[in-house]
Amino acid sequence: MDHIRLLGFEPGHHSALLGRWLLQPHVVEWWGQRTVAEVLAPGSAENLRLIACGERLLGIIRWRRSTRSELASAGWHPIAAGGVNLDLFIGEAGELGRGIGPEAIRLAIAELSQPEPPPCYFLRTALANERARRAFLKAGFTAETVFDEGNGPQRLMVRTGESPRAIDSAPPRHAPAFSQELRELMGRLGDSSLSIREVLAATRGRGFELLLLLASLPFVTPIPLPGLSTPLGSLVFLVGTRLALGRRPWLPDWVLDRRMPPRFLGAVLGAARRMVRCLEVLLRPRLEYLHGGRIVGHAIGIMIMVSGALLLLPLPFPFSNGLPASTVILLTASAMERDGLCLIAGVGAFVCTIAYFALLVFGGAWLLEWCSHAVGLS
Repeated sequence: MDHIRLLGFEPGHHSALLGRWLLQPHVVEWWGQRTVAEVLAPGSAENLRLIACGERLLGIIRWRRSTRSELASAGWHPIAAGGVNLDLFIGEAGELGRGIGPEAIRLAIAELSQPEPPPCYFLRTALANERARRAFLKAGFTAETVFDEGNGPQRLMVRTGESPRAIDSAPPRHAPAFSQELRELMGRLGDSSLSIREVLAATRGRGFELLLLLASLPFVTPIPLPGLSTPLGSLVFLVGTRLALGRRPWLPDWVLDRRMPPRFLGAVLGAARRMVRCLEVLLRPRLEYLHGGRIVGHAIGIMIMVSGALLLLPLPFPFSNGLPASTVILLTASAMERDGLCLIAGVGAFVCTIAYFALLVFGGAWLLEWCSHAVGLS
């Protein structure tokens, strides 16, 4: 890949290209329906750069310094006055996942650090936008807090205004363990009821992974459980389908806004915390490169989607629920802890699941054929 460069934006020459990018599905998914006029607010073209690779224009990055009143009204207390708010997107879908975003951020920070760096840089990204989160972590940002302004839960990420070299060589700051976050959430719960939407926001984007684990756990038995296949299998199938399409997980509003009684929610969070704590003991980040790239994310989504479809089938056969449920648990746990070894185990469980159901289908067909011949001979 050629070197990444940042070029000045000329509205007269580049507005049509920007308009085409703003209509791309992968841009609309995270930026919403934006017009060129909205992106090019008065005076903003000076703080907007085109991301170029060789002679190709790939996307934009823009920035704006924030005042203390703006930060206070938004409740972003970790941000110092004068911090620079960054925003970017890659307009060409074929260039996603190639490390272009982190490099563009580093170039923008190098430009903004002269002659004197600002106190910090910060940006926002949707909790479900895992690709953006990974890109910003590579560029030296850390996740600070989660908020929701009515457009869905967002993650605020911050990087100090030190020199890029000092930041890139500093040891990474690790997020608290998921079990610790669940314990803190239980402590804040008290006698209050929460909606599923609020729980997803409070779990910092990992709530859908938690839902997959909780929905699959009852099926890890040799004997199918009647009455649970359809509702829980539908949940796994729906989330897996969105992941397979490269979209953020989604549930209907009437499900997200359903409030749960404090005692029930406390019991669910307690069981979830114990399960997550066991996973954190058994799993750890290893072979992390296996989780890189869009193809792996799509493949994991497809395997979860197929497993959810199999959970929907009310088959009275041993392991017909246990095998696909184990696949979902292993794949979800591998994503939560970035454990490539667990991912390999999940793929192995998926292969065993497909082989088992193929045996049921073809074995059943052979048995029916044999029975028909036997009846004909008698």
